[in-house]
Amino acid sequence: MYEVAYQPEADEDLEKLDKSTRERIIKKIHWLAKYIENIRPEMLGGNYRGVYKLRIGNWRVIYGINHAQKMITVFTIGHRSEIYKT
Repeated sequence: MYEVAYQPEADEDLEKLDKSTRERIIKKIHWLAKYIENIRPEMLGGNYRGVYKLRIGNWRVIYGINHAQKMITVFTIGHRSEIYKT
């Protein structure tokens, strides 16, 4: 199982969500940490080249993977209509 680290922006994003949505997203992130070696993460391109997305309904988690350290770093969390806007 990989460890999960949250960047300050991701922590702030989680705090803004209602309890039900927050719990659903955290549960899915923990699932990702447990099964990361058995799945094919979806890599992003463009401004997000080199990072990955996790879909939870209409919500997205943008994260990075360090396989050497067995670490997932969550960078940001947001609604799919807003997350990719720069």
